[in-house]
Amino acid sequence: MSLELWLPGESISLNNVYFNRRGGRGRVLTPEGQAFKQHVAYHVGRARPNVPPGPLALTAHLYGRWSTKNGDPRRRDLSNAIKVLEDAVFDALQLDDCRVRALNARAIHDPNPRMYVRLEAL
Repeated sequence: MSLELWLPGESISLNNVYFNRRGGRGRVLTPEGQAFKQHVAYHVGRARPNVPPGPLALTAHLYGRWSTKNGDPRRRDLSNAIKVLEDAVFDALQLDDCRVRALNARAIHDPNPRMYVRLEAL
């Protein structure tokens, strides 16, 4: 049993999702972070997913601008982008992402930005 989703657009970096409150009073979701989580929640809801029980393996392929026009790698952090996507998907599913016990992530340069997510039982 597995869940597969294709989401339009690019994942954002964890650095753009939260800001720290003054005086060390916690972190707050930025407007960009809220918009991304709403975008993911909308597409997860449309898919009407059936998530397998127990520990999960997460596969995430992020298609987008991972290099410059002349082929130089861009300074984008794949692990930050994966964490934001993982959090948004699990928030939309109302599940705890601690169930992920295996992770396969890829950054794929493509002019058509999109995100592939697969959750499967281990």
